[in-house]
Amino acid sequence: MARPPRDDLAFIDAAARLWDETSHDVGYQSRLFAMTALPYKNPGDGLPVWERTNGGLTLSVEQGRPTKLPDGSWEPMGYPFGSIPRLLMAWLTTEVVRRRERMVDLGGTSFNEFSRQLNLQPDRSKNGVGRRLRAQTRRLLRAHISVEFHESRAGASQEAFRDVSIASAYDLWWSEAEPDQSSFLPSYVEVSERFFKEVMEHPVPIDMNAMRLLSGSPLRLDIYVWLTYRMSYLTRQSKIPWDALMAQFGSNAKSRSGIHRFQTDFAERLAQVCTVYRDANVEVSGYGVTLRPSLPHVLPKKRTFAIPASATKTSPPTAQPPKFVPDAHEPAAPEHVPGYIADLRAALPKGRTEAPMGPTDSTQ
Repeated sequence: MARPPRDDLAFIDAAARLWDETSHDVGYQSRLFAMTALPYKNPGDGLPVWERTNGGLTLSVEQGRPTKLPDGSWEPMGYPFGSIPRLLMAWLTTEVVRRRERMVDLGGTSFNEFSRQLNLQPDRSKNGVGRRLRAQTRRLLRAHISVEFHESRAGASQEAFRDVSIASAYDLWWSEAEPDQSSFLPSYVEVSERFFKEVMEHPVPIDMNAMRLLSGSPLRLDIYVWLTYRMSYLTRQSKIPWDALMAQFGSNAKSRSGIHRFQTDFAERLAQVCTVYRDANVEVSGYGVTLRPSLPHVLPKKRTFAIPASATKTSPPTAQPPKFVPDAHEPAAPEHVPGYIADLRAALPKGRTEAPMGPTDSTQ
């Protein structure tokens, strides 16, 4: 598939070709990235921690260790942001689920061939796709990702922490001079044990062709994965107010014009997603977005993703958060959360009442 089309007619034409396909190019995304998201734009190398907070829960991303240059100076690793890390994450998660192994072996695949698998057209320009893919791959795989929980009540405090970084090791080869040349040594990525367990137990089915078509906007990718996930379990109408959507998708807008801009941009991106995912029964209003039960974009298969004993250590089953769908008169409930956040919540005292909350972007 060529570069994602930019004009409306070309986009609709490409979406129509997907409608005519008899089967999906089934892939998977981590449930973590169905509920939370990486930065849309570069937060800046000087930022020590990028955060998204959900009540007492905080998802934190720290850039990897700086790189030492030949002259002895240090170059910041930087944060993963934009569409490329999202495509890479979907590809990596898909390979892990298909292989049922923590080790994703790229064999002697050339860097250009790998780029094309992500529907990125390689080039050799200074700021071309090739350089950006290499940079974003390193940033994503070397980022430190964690989740924390803090609560204080009745004179007592609770603090819990989980490291959910994506990769525990990697070895990638590429040639600046001959990007189409296969490497003599195999490239591989080894995902972390906790990330492996999460994606094997809770993979979110997606259409990789849809991801490629929508890849011109990281917000479209996030909306598509989120909508696909929500529709996979929705059993009755759910109304989501704009303030919850702004929190979910990382907008800190406070002014009337900023809020209006977010609503306009979100509605436009949502319409594009629904052009691809035609069965999604979605309505946008002044209140927010209404979701009604719809066919999943990728129909689930009766398949058990058993984790091989050799792939990870035995651990207790992941606690499942209760499902809750608010009606028009109830405040927005927190979204379903990944397994490792459910583990943290499972440790809470029984009978705790959670206030409505949603993720927000902040810095420290």
